[in-house]
Amino acid sequence: MTANQRPGSVTAIAIWLIVAGVFYALFALIFLLVQTFFASEDGRQMMLQEPEMQALPPEILDLMGPLFLGLGLISLVFAVICVVMSVGLFRLKGWGRMGTIIFHWVCIGLNAFQLLGSIFSAGTAGLTVLPTLLLLVFNLAIAGSIVYILQQPDVRQAFRPVSISDQSF
Repeated sequence: MTANQRPGSVTAIAIWLIVAGVFYALFALIFLLVQTFFASEDGRQMMLQEPEMQALPPEILDLMGPLFLGLGLISLVFAVICVVMSVGLFRLKGWGRMGTIIFHWVCIGLNAFQLLGSIFSAGTAGLTVLPTLLLLVFNLAIAGSIVYILQQPDVRQAFRPVSISDQSF
């Protein structure tokens, strides 16, 4: 494989990142819409009608708006990162490969932390935590696979700059 040919695995990862970016953008939109609901007086009054919400201290409801705003902004940042990294992978840019590796190492750390928390809370939550555990294991497997693939010698070679002596005329 020459230095400027994109391996199929890199193309698959780039497409995966675009799909992930779309989902992060959708999550951002949902979180921001929910935040708008919690920020409105009508939404707050509606939530106070629910028996579960009446049992909570009022300060909790005050934190719901900023919480969903934060989640929306984080999802939006992740969406942008995914799309930018996919462009870097499609163009075989070294920063796209390294950025994707770093991003997925962060994802591995966050998912491992969540997995440990879910395992320790499994005794109190019963079977309701099982789908969460499966999702976290799936996320860890995907992120680990992406890091592994991007570290392979043939993939690394594809991201090396093409020198004049490598080009055939």
